[in-house]
Amino acid sequence: MPDYITGTLQWDNLVKMTDAEEYAYQVKLHRGISITDINRNDKTVTDSNGSVHAYDILILATGSRSAMLRDVPDMKGIFSMRNRGDADTFLQHTRETSGRVVIIGGGLLGIELAAALREVQMEATVIQRTSRLMNRQLDPLGSQLLHEELTDKGIDIYYNDETDRFLGTGAVSGIRLKSGLTIDCTAVVMAIGTTPNIELARESGLECKRGVVVNDYLQTSDPSIFAIGEIAEFKGRYMELRQLPSSRQKLLPGT
Repeated sequence: MPDYITGTLQWDNLVKMTDAEEYAYQVKLHRGISITDINRNDKTVTDSNGSVHAYDILILATGSRSAMLRDVPDMKGIFSMRNRGDADTFLQHTRETSGRVVIIGGGLLGIELAAALREVQMEATVIQRTSRLMNRQLDPLGSQLLHEELTDKGIDIYYNDETDRFLGTGAVSGIRLKSGLTIDCTAVVMAIGTTPNIELARESGLECKRGVVVNDYLQTSDPSIFAIGEIAEFKGRYMELRQLPSSRQKLLPGT
């Protein structure tokens, strides 16, 4: 997504599978529809057009959506960054309004986005609620080296702080942090993690906690149904392995 925002890559370069590859791998893709119901007894799924599809093995890969802060006002200039629609809306906004972008969250997405914005000469500020960046992935030394790399690029980073209030009327003009600091900006991007899309699995009666509970083989509580990616939860942990794209590995210390 950051490469799309900077214009380094066009959207076609980010598409995982082309039409020709779908044909070659004998994948039948139903575009523009969703699954509304899983009938585990009959081993069928019903789509949003009302069509019923039978299965022998069902794989759930419903992904996740951006997590949002509570009580976010309906105000122009506040974004999540999860899909092309989000990116296009953000790009249109930044073309119409110049100014600083505040990124809430110092994880992988927030860091990549801040670095991408600096590449196109946009001012970026990161708000991190903990004492260091990527605290789940890096040790203290690694976090410090990453901090130095980002600040050298001109990115402002504030630690141990959270958003208290969005400022502006109709459109965001700044944020006030719980520390009392006020930051002027024309856009705010939420990068505070994701929420797994497990509603369909839960409604079908599969065992769910924060994600869909799976065993060593990614098998759910129904032996005929498997869950993969961001929705799969194994002993309280998620199965997806996150890695920096090669184009961004320069941001990591020692690379």
